[in-house]
Amino acid sequence: MIGVVAGVIILLVLASVVVKIVFTKEKLLSLLVPKIEEALKRDVEIDDIAVSIFGGLGVDVEGMIGQLAHHYSDCHDIWREIMPEDNFRAVRELAHTKEIKGFKFPLDLWARIVYDFAVAYHEKELSEKEILDLFTPLYFAKTGSFAQETLKMSSKEAEKVVEAQAKAFEKEKPYLIERWEEV
Repeated sequence: MIGVVAGVIILLVLASVVVKIVFTKEKLLSLLVPKIEEALKRDVEIDDIAVSIFGGLGVDVEGMIGQLAHHYSDCHDIWREIMPEDNFRAVRELAHTKEIKGFKFPLDLWARIVYDFAVAYHEKELSEKEILDLFTPLYFAKTGSFAQETLKMSSKEAEKVVEAQAKAFEKEKPYLIERWEEV
């Protein structure tokens, strides 16, 4: 019995090594990026990718949240046009947050930003690609915030966070209606 277990472990280790050798970062990028770009009908940039046999699904929370600060200087002028001043100021503060561990994207702010971008799309002053490019760093920061917040939660606890986000969207619906009617 011990021999069988040892054999299985050795096979798993060998398979892991072979997979790492065959599926290099460059190989994965060449296989995946064209398919992702075709599906999204837009250019995609992936900074890092790797195969993990034993690690399970991993999320680079720091990298996701860091997208906001990284793209702030490129996007802030247009964000200021898309968002009302109070939302923009809150995003600016989030973009300049130094401590990733304490980073939290407020639920009500996220709902208003999504609505701001819906209005921007409705106005048709920017192309779909421009809107997506401007929205992506905000989306990554919110997703990283969610991942960080729910990392050690049970599924039931994480569901409560999702439910709270849905309630924030409901609460902010009058904001959307007001902005929509301004167009």
